[in-house]
Amino acid sequence: MVNTASGLAGLGLSVDYIAPEDGPYLDHLDARVVFCGLPLGRRERFDYVCAYLRREAPDCIIVAKDKDLKLVLSARKRVASNAKIIMRPGTTILSKLDSELPLIRWYRRRAIARVYRDADALVVNAEAVRKDVSAVTGISADEIYLIRNPVINKRMLSQADGVIEHEWIKDKSVPVIIGIGNLHRVKDFPTLLEAFSIVRQQRALKLIILGEGHLKDELKSLSMTMGVGEDVDFAGFVDNPYPYIKSADLYVLSSVREGSPNALTEALALGTPVVATDCPGGVREILKNGRWGRIVPVRSPYEMARAIAATLDNHASVEELISSVNEYTQENAAKSYCKMINMVCDNNN
Repeated sequence: MVNTASGLAGLGLSVDYIAPEDGPYLDHLDARVVFCGLPLGRRERFDYVCAYLRREAPDCIIVAKDKDLKLVLSARKRVASNAKIIMRPGTTILSKLDSELPLIRWYRRRAIARVYRDADALVVNAEAVRKDVSAVTGISADEIYLIRNPVINKRMLSQADGVIEHEWIKDKSVPVIIGIGNLHRVKDFPTLLEAFSIVRQQRALKLIILGEGHLKDELKSLSMTMGVGEDVDFAGFVDNPYPYIKSADLYVLSSVREGSPNALTEALALGTPVVATDCPGGVREILKNGRWGRIVPVRSPYEMARAIAATLDNHASVEELISSVNEYTQENAAKSYCKMINMVCDNNN
């Protein structure tokens, strides 16, 4: 969303970015974007958005979370605003509901469908997400916009040239695998650890995992139990992960579900070989069904281990990997968003 706002501002649109003041990546906003600090309290947020709609009278609002969509829809109704609301689901819905009890799953699916249909338009980041949202809402897939995530920009490419002092990165004698994400169950780092331990039995190898989460201690303990604790570094959250990605020998995505996984796109944009799970979402679209990286079944450590070993030995060239994600640039996404906004505003007037 930060890149989307910045890209639109770069095209000359007047853009406000409404978010809590402690939100991540706010320093990445283009200087032409006006930041509006959102209060933390639920009631305070509602009052703030109502006041904003009255004061600024925006033509269009783009939201990326279900709770934010409900908030903006309610505020628009309260003040009788003419703003068009575009909802941007970032991941598949059905896979998120799989773990729910049948009655709860039915209720939540209906609730999501109802609120999504109240938006003036829906935009997704992957064809798989478009089909999923269509199935949940009953809205034809042809009526749902598809715009790739604006992952690649000049700032990211510049940041990737930063220097990192990690001893494993500096020592090129042992290959390094990188994993990135919140240390939550959806990222399934236990499968990555098990796959790593299998490959580690055959060759020298290191694994760096960037991210924080409630499973950190559990994952550390698991790595020790597997006998690879000394070869795995849980390096925590870092503001600039791109030098790690660019310097690594391999990036592995082990998730059980995704939307359009940004780190996977970023790895390719930086010329780093990848292995990814065949999880619901946009993995196959990004990798062109395996052309640009091996795809393995979800929660299959042995398959992942074989793919890791094979990719370390043989992969596409840096130039081929970089060119494979040209459509994920901030500039291309901004042009598509601008076109969509004009269509939504024109069609609903």
